[in-house]
Amino acid sequence: MTLFRHTYPVQHENKYDREVLRLDAIRAHLGWEPGLLNGKGWRPKGMHWQTFYRLKAEHDELVASVVGHMDARLMLAADRLSPPR
Repeated sequence: MTLFRHTYPVQHENKYDREVLRLDAIRAHLGWEPGLLNGKGWRPKGMHWQTFYRLKAEHDELVASVVGHMDARLMLAADRLSPPR
């Protein structure tokens, strides 16, 4: 008898995927356009400055991490495409 285990989609996400989702969630909370290439916006009216600074700091850390992951992936792809020496 085979046991079927139900898994949730989040269990199959890697760290990069979770960071991108969190980044877009923060941008939505701040009222900014989704996607890290769209730049930053302003503090939403009515949001406490402390909350804004906390979310902006987390946003900036996630951007640095996501760009680092993208850079690593591009370097691996470039290594695979370059001719052997």
